[in-house]
Amino acid sequence: MIKRFKFAGWFAIATVFAALLALPTMGGAQGQSSSGPNFQETINFIRQTLASDSGVRYSGDSLAGPWSVTETDSVVGVSGCSVDLQFTRDTNAKYPQHTSLVYHINLSSIDPKSVQYTSERLTGFVSADKADYFFLSTTDNAKTIRSTSSTSESSAESSFVVPASSSTTLSRLLNAFVHAITLCGGKPSTF
Repeated sequence: MIKRFKFAGWFAIATVFAALLALPTMGGAQGQSSSGPNFQETINFIRQTLASDSGVRYSGDSLAGPWSVTETDSVVGVSGCSVDLQFTRDTNAKYPQHTSLVYHINLSSIDPKSVQYTSERLTGFVSADKADYFFLSTTDNAKTIRSTSSTSESSAESSFVVPASSSTTLSRLLNAFVHAITLCGGKPSTF
């Protein structure tokens, strides 16, 4: 009887262990990562941070005279791992312009290692402020990011730029995007 109990006890433990190994993983957009917030919490953080950020403002002088530009992004739609980001640029110069594009990005197609910070001075002008951004690229530079506007045809692109008003905000957004991309299964480029 004791031998039978020992066998049944070990069999029960082995069965529970096997069942635990067989459980589906909680990866993907809907699951909770053991190393951070789930996808919805991450997207909510990105949405709120972009909504409260004033974007990038820069100015300079060209041969046509002084100018200034404000660039912002906002999350305008989410469906699974597909995110729609609206990029807006307002230029105040001799001929003011307003540009608005919506980028349709499937985060699973983004290379998480491509998300990088950049700070650059605009070229081609007499003087210009530095602008802080981070950019992201698709895996193997596939042209899977679609951009649309009311004034032009849809185009396919392999990268996207996100402006922010401060390096602290930019760093937190960069980390949140990398986390969301990872949760969606984004893969690094082959080379």
